[in-house]
Parts: sequence; structure tokens; C-alpha cells
Amino acid sequence: MVTQSPTRQLSDAEFDALLDQINAHHKATLEAVIEGKAKPSPLVLPDGVVERDDYSDLPSDAIGAFATSRDNNTTQADVNKSNVSNVADQRMKSQISEDDFDKQLDDQNRQNKQKYNDDQDQLTQRLKDSGHKHPEKQNDIVAALKQAGDWIIDHVWGAVKSFFEDLVQKLKDLWDKVVDWFKDKVNEIVNWWHGLFG
Repeated sequence: MVTQSPTRQLSDAEFDALLDQINAHHKATLEAVIEGKAKPSPLVLPDGVVERDDYSDLPSDAIGAFATSRDNNTTQADVNKSNVSNVADQRMKSQISEDDFDKQLDDQNRQNKQKYNDDQDQLTQRLKDSGHKHPEKQNDIVAALKQAGDWIIDHVWGAVKSFFEDLVQKLKDLWDKVVDWFKDKVNEIVNWWHGLFG
């Protein structure tokens, strides 16, 4: 019979360091995605920190922090919907050059990265505060931050970057789909969040 050893509780210093490491890794990953470079190697969580399909049992302040992050990311996706649909429309009407179109999409990518980084800094601090109040949930908070950031980068901001590249190449086919594409992305964020955090 195999027995599992109990999960070791992290110290506050270890917990803070792990959250900072995850935050830095997510920022570096998004930077690589935006710049079209190779992503860093996947971050491996320490023993006892396991990703799950449901984090609805996290402390309410941690759930609140993730909810704020969800709202920040959906707001930024809505900003993209407005900005990019306007720019695509201008390009379709030849009101701006292809170079200006590319530049504005690059600027939007940079703004997305900055907003994501700011959001993640705030989220990380709020999760540290929650974990210090609820040390028994620190491992789960660490796993949730890693899982949430990985998902947002892959399914939202990485997808936005790819959509922008497609938009430049296939503007005539996609310009009238910008609004719906971002509406779908916002719905995807909300649905994913409710599935993971309740």
C-alpha cells in the first residue's frame, strides 16, 4: 500500500517568493509572445503544489482578487474591441497606411502587455495578503495563480497577438469580424473563470 506524505506548508517567505517567481515567469512569457520570440521553459511547481480543476474553496479575498483580475482582463479585451475595430475600419477605407495599421496594432499589443503586467502585480500582492491570512491555502493559491496566468496568456493575450497577425494578412476577410472576435474572447474569459473559481 502506497501512502502519500502530507503536503508541506510553505513559509510566508517561500510563498511570497513562489508568487513573485510565477508573476515574473508570466511576464517573461507574455513578452516573448508579444515579441514573437521563444517562450521560457514551463515553470514547474514544487512538490505539494498541484493544479486543480476547481478553486472555489479558496478564501473569499483570494477569489475576490482573481475576480478583479478577470474584470481587468475583460475590460482590456473590450478596449481592444473598440480600438482594433476602429483601426481596421480606417485601414479598410484607406484612411491609414498599412504601416500605420501595423504600428497601431503593435502599440495595442504593448498596451495589452503593460495592462496585464500591472494587473498581475496587483493580483500577486493581493494573493500574498490572502495567503498570509490563510496559510493553509497557500499551496492552492500558488497553483491557482500559475494556472490562471498560463491560461490568460495562452487563450487571451497570445490569441490576441495571433489575431492581430492574421488581421494584417487577411484584413479583407476579418475586418468585419473584429467586434465579434473580442466579444467571444470576453465571454471565454468569464466562462473559464466561473468554471475554475465558481
